[in-house]
Amino acid sequence: PDGNGTGTRLPNGWHITPAGTPIALPGDLPLKMMFSPDGKSLLALTGGYHDHGVSIIDPATNKVTQSVNLGKVWAGMCFDPEGDDLYVSGGGPPSKEFLTNAAKLGADDALTESFHHPILHLKFADGALTLGKPIDIPGLSDVGVKGATGDEATPDRFTAGLVSGPDEALYAVNIQNDTVYKLTGKPRIVAASAKVGSRPYAAALSPDGKTLAVSSMGEDTVTLLDASNLSKRTQVKVGSQPNELVWGKDGRLFVANAGSNSVSIVSNGAVTE
Repeated sequence: PDGNGTGTRLPNGWHITPAGTPIALPGDLPLKMMFSPDGKSLLALTGGYHDHGVSIIDPATNKVTQSVNLGKVWAGMCFDPEGDDLYVSGGGPPSKEFLTNAAKLGADDALTESFHHPILHLKFADGALTLGKPIDIPGLSDVGVKGATGDEATPDRFTAGLVSGPDEALYAVNIQNDTVYKLTGKPRIVAASAKVGSRPYAAALSPDGKTLAVSSMGEDTVTLLDASNLSKRTQVKVGSQPNELVWGKDGRLFVANAGSNSVSIVSNGAVTE
């Protein structure tokens, strides 16, 4: 930091100052952030070198009010329509080395057990989070396998994007097997699944809840699916390495392309800009 505390001097001599108010998080590599449905809390998901978990920020004070350590997460996070359930993607299964290090760092039994599930669940009430029961997907969980690790148990698991529908259906993207799952009911069961493009990353539902869009970084496409049964409507070629998606209120789909530093705008099943 500079002596006057107003910015930072980079090694190349450039001086940078923040455009807004920096809010320090306990973890590194922020992967996702979203407001709670009531707009009173901002949730940030971190999954870098340390402190994988969710932090709650009070937007009125810019203070972190709670941080929940989840041990191992990736870039998927969503609320259910009512706003009382939060879902977080668990990434891949734990390796033997990961489990050993987690034990050395004091991970309790509940946290260690959660490493074996593809989707983590937290309850949200009165601006605070508490741990709920993780969610399983057949073939992507290694619970009950003695000593199971990612080395031999579930090599096809790496959950990424998550999105919840207006009917409380939960859609989960799995990178390793190029599949998106629709989970319904409580407890959750797989109501439908579909293959999409290579290395899918994120999913987003259209404003009317009828179309699910899934980005695929491995082949530079976005697949549009019927949200009711996951039947494929079309697959659109976009920019290089598409990742995050967001629908506009007018039904246009905006796709961030990491590899080409661009945004593709999809309308009526085709790129228009």
